[in-house]
Amino acid sequence: MYSWKCYFRVCLVCSEFSPPVDIFCNSCWLNYYELTQSKRNSRSENYKFPLHRLWVWNELSDQYVRPVVYNLKKGHDHELFVKLAQMFLSKVSFSQYKDENLIFIPAPAKYPKLNHALYFARGLSEVTGRPYFDVLKESLQKKVSQKNLTRIRRQNRKMFLKLSLKRGNRTRFIFVDDVVTSGSTAEAAYRALGQPKKFDVWVLAEKTLKKVALD
Repeated sequence: MYSWKCYFRVCLVCSEFSPPVDIFCNSCWLNYYELTQSKRNSRSENYKFPLHRLWVWNELSDQYVRPVVYNLKKGHDHELFVKLAQMFLSKVSFSQYKDENLIFIPAPAKYPKLNHALYFARGLSEVTGRPYFDVLKESLQKKVSQKNLTRIRRQNRKMFLKLSLKRGNRTRFIFVDDVVTSGSTAEAAYRALGQPKKFDVWVLAEKTLKKVALD
């Protein structure tokens, strides 16, 4: 079921108006599915935690991944995040978690009304039937965009829990975010959750794209 807004948008990639459009038309979404399936393995070995991503954000995929990430920050309909969750789970071997109690924990947002990590966690929760809890809060005195933080300050980021969570031996926390770069946000979440034995990170994109100087 599409929101009525989907019939009054143009595709962000091709600029075509062929409803329904959530952020892309059906034709461009097919390209995204192909990009998703181009690398069946969703796991990254670049971090201390098990990390799964839908896309690798590099020079080759930049023209596709960038419009998704930047426009999700504006907030979108729930159906879009369900679609992204379904795409994500098509790459993850979800059967490996069948005997565990998964809890999705979204990254805290600078702007609560535009919490795309929360919306993605809701989508994952709906598709899998596992719960999500929005319990993390950033403890920085002044909220600053991560790209403006120094490496040392990113590593020293702190979070805390807004409420306590029940957990057992089969509990696995899944930290959900849109993009991972250095992994500092996930590290802060891990510490806030009490350094659980079972902790994974699920993101839409792992960013390996480096800034290129413009002429």
